[in-house]
Amino acid sequence: MLEDVPVTELEPLYNHISPDALISFHRHAKDADTAISVEFTVDEYTISVVQTDTVRIRDTSTA
Repeated sequence: MLEDVPVTELEPLYNHISPDALISFHRHAKDADTAISVEFTVDEYTISVVQTDTVRIRDTSTA
């Protein structure tokens, strides 16, 4: 559960996805004027990153 966990105690997302690849993908979509989203799973959480620089974390263990 991520509730009430200090950010400093969370494992960095770059251990699960390449920041350079994510940035490259984002730039390409921006240059092509195309909306994008990237979604991946870490443990029981689904992480979504959308073109508006929004990051969403959803607990999928209760779904």
